[in-house]
Amino acid sequence: MTVAITNGDLNNTAAERSRREIVADPAYHGRSFAIPISRDDPLVREKYRPFLLDDETPQTDWVAQLELSTALKMVESQVLDTGDGRLRILVLHGSMRKRSYSRLLAYEASRILFRLGCDVRMYDPSGLPVKDDIQHWHPKVQELRELSKWSDGHVWISPEQHGNLTAVFKNQIDWIPLSTGSVRPTQGRTLAIAQVCGGSQSFNTVNSLRILGRWMRMFTIPNQSSIPKAYTQFSDEDVGSRLMPSGNRDRLVDCMEELVKYTIVMRPHFDLFGDRFSEREEKRAKEEKANDSPSSVRIRENQRRSRTRRRELLQELQTRVQEFERRGVAATQEMQRAARRVAQENTRLRSLLARHGVSSDEVDAYLTSFDAADIVNGFRYADHHGDGFVRGGEGMVDGQRPLTQDREDDSAARQPVSMGLISPVPRAFNDDREAQDSRGTLHRAHDLQIAEKADLCPNTSDCFCPPTTAASDSTPSAGLEISCETAATIIAEMRGDRDRDAVRASLGCSAGELCNVRSATVFQIMDET
Repeated sequence: MTVAITNGDLNNTAAERSRREIVADPAYHGRSFAIPISRDDPLVREKYRPFLLDDETPQTDWVAQLELSTALKMVESQVLDTGDGRLRILVLHGSMRKRSYSRLLAYEASRILFRLGCDVRMYDPSGLPVKDDIQHWHPKVQELRELSKWSDGHVWISPEQHGNLTAVFKNQIDWIPLSTGSVRPTQGRTLAIAQVCGGSQSFNTVNSLRILGRWMRMFTIPNQSSIPKAYTQFSDEDVGSRLMPSGNRDRLVDCMEELVKYTIVMRPHFDLFGDRFSEREEKRAKEEKANDSPSSVRIRENQRRSRTRRRELLQELQTRVQEFERRGVAATQEMQRAARRVAQENTRLRSLLARHGVSSDEVDAYLTSFDAADIVNGFRYADHHGDGFVRGGEGMVDGQRPLTQDREDDSAARQPVSMGLISPVPRAFNDDREAQDSRGTLHRAHDLQIAEKADLCPNTSDCFCPPTTAASDSTPSAGLEISCETAATIIAEMRGDRDRDAVRASLGCSAGELCNVRSATVFQIMDET
């Protein structure tokens, strides 16, 4: 026996789960559970129900003739008879044109839902500001958010523009937050989606709407509606701009009936669908933090204060570093100005010395001589009766006395010592004097300094320079001696004593005689003064 072999069950219908056939109940034919005008809120009806016909959906309208017995029976038994309140549906559309096809399609969807006993409210996007972070309290924004919190389900209908949903529609979704405190305006709600096309049928917009619905934690029904060439699917304005009969209109009815069924099934479990493990864990952590022991609270508070103090210290250190850098720059600039002043003064002093016959080479040689390691004596300037004078003595180094003093008792009463400019050695300085020891050289430099000053200033009573004849009378053999007249003049001026004869007598010289005295004797008397 030959058995004919067929192509088999290409659609795999054999694996389909057996279903109970639902028979339409003629008792619900033409029946409507719409809210009667007598029981409807006039303000809500005027503002949110622009889809209603003037004569309250006459029995001849195509929506009233739809066979919706299954959904009507569910609404009656599971909604109206239980007293839980009508299903609350929010309808959004995505165009503000005068003849907006997405709005016309939203009207038709709302009429179907209204007949099925839903409390339907349409939101008008006109006046809604563009999404920003400032206008959260705008009346249109608050109205949209309140409607979303009020609703049990949504219907989203948008035109397709440039291959996707419009900015008008997306702006409405952007203004609905995922959460407002502990309230989630869209979580757990059902969603039906549809689009109108200006050209051939497309599904780009409904696909994007489905993604948005999932992102907003909504349950989007499996069915969807797409109206191609929408301008050909609606009647003219003079006959009501109604959706004409077609398979596209039937698909819209399918979507609305399905939305009602899913919402009836899911609404009693709304709280269950909003319960998530991650949110429970977050809530538990907050409760544990609120119920912490005083010691834990104190530890966290100390840690917070420590972090705050560390930030403050870091800021303080940064401020101090910046201040030190600023002061360093200012100090560097001041040092540069001081260095320029010193260089300018040195230039002027060299110019002055050059006018008096002292060359730059001699000045350099004199300054270099202070670098020698065997210099043990120096000269210093001191202040006496407000005037300056030249002093020198044994044991002096660079104008200051060493730490080891032979006469500490009388050094304590001595005037403060100040540094001064050492005049250069004259060019007439003989070569044979350079061969003498360092002590003799310094004493002779002291004598020659006084002689040099005689050339620089007049010999008056106000000047401490020695007479000009003192240098000329000095001979090479008198390197350790000084004219008694010169020594008497210096000591008398230093003491403020006009009696030079008494000073000469203290030097061991007779009155009226011109003689020389040892420089060491002069220095000793000067130190005792």
